[in-house]
Amino acid sequence: MGYSTALPTEEFRSLELLLDDLCRVVTPPVVRRLSDYPPTFVSFGDDEMLRDPIREFIVRLDDVGVPTTTVEEVGMFHVYPFLMPWADASRRVFSEVGRFIDDCLPAEP
Repeated sequence: MGYSTALPTEEFRSLELLLDDLCRVVTPPVVRRLSDYPPTFVSFGDDEMLRDPIREFIVRLDDVGVPTTTVEEVGMFHVYPFLMPWADASRRVFSEVGRFIDDCLPAEP
């Protein structure tokens, strides 16, 4: 007696929709449409494990005209501002974040 691995049409369609939704959720920003992004702040170190995809992301934001503020610190690594908040590089990021927020907020009346 043989077994069929074919899914009934309804189950297949449900699985197809589920996979489609899953792909949308886990698609990294590097491959998503970016033209609707708000002004974006990006900070990373040049020793960051995700450095190259981050740089590509920044280029793509620039290509579609998204206002982007970027801070790349020499010798820094993944999440350095959180792991080393006392470091000069981290303090520069925090200062830039403050300026970025000030620039993005509407002026007070």
